[in-house]
Amino acid sequence: MEFFYFGPGHLFGSITPPLARGTPSAAVVLCYPFGQEYMRAHRAYRQLATLISRMAGPVLRFDYFGTGDSPGEGEEVTLQRWVEDTGVAIDEVRQRSGLDRVRMAGLRLGAVAAALASEGRDDVERMVLWDPVIRGRAFLDELDKEGVTPVGSTWWVNGFPASERLRREVDEVDLCRLTVPAATQVVQVISHRNVEFERFSQAMEARSVRGETRLIPSSPNWNYSDDVGGILLPREMIRGVVDALVA
Repeated sequence: MEFFYFGPGHLFGSITPPLARGTPSAAVVLCYPFGQEYMRAHRAYRQLATLISRMAGPVLRFDYFGTGDSPGEGEEVTLQRWVEDTGVAIDEVRQRSGLDRVRMAGLRLGAVAAALASEGRDDVERMVLWDPVIRGRAFLDELDKEGVTPVGSTWWVNGFPASERLRREVDEVDLCRLTVPAATQVVQVISHRNVEFERFSQAMEARSVRGETRLIPSSPNWNYSDDVGGILLPREMIRGVVDALVA
């Protein structure tokens, strides 16, 4: 595994090289979720990268500006910057791998970043949206139920800041309005059924988007916080995401 900083924002990234025989057809970019969900999903993402590298091309994981080991403060995080950073990550993995095609996967708000970054591109051949945030307002309501502490214009959720601008941007999200490039296949992988996931499926079908929804029952509570970190490793779901990416 190689660790490095890349792009104009000096984002922190890592690449897991491909272990499969033969020449890979596409590189993979994994997009992290927000806040406490990033912490809980980190081990799952490491497992994803390892499994994908055994079956497909190189896998890039990265920290958005203001998160993880990338520069910037949490209060400076914006969804627009996440989307821009994801676009930079796509360009970076293409340059490093020499591959023209990219596949992407994102969990929750990371799925939103992946989806929005794909708009207007012709090099993303498949997106795997794992329990995606379909409506930003519903996501904010969920965070507020977990307990939000306002400090000035910033809200703190389980110790992670969400600025007023970030909340405004998230509030405007509706993936049912997503413009999917003609060359892109969309696979929605969900841990449970709800009306939001069904809305998205119907919207994609109405627009004749190439895609499907796969149900893999597992824990959906990625924002839960406890004294021991609450790391989740839903093995069946991880395998399902891998299958959706490399099939």
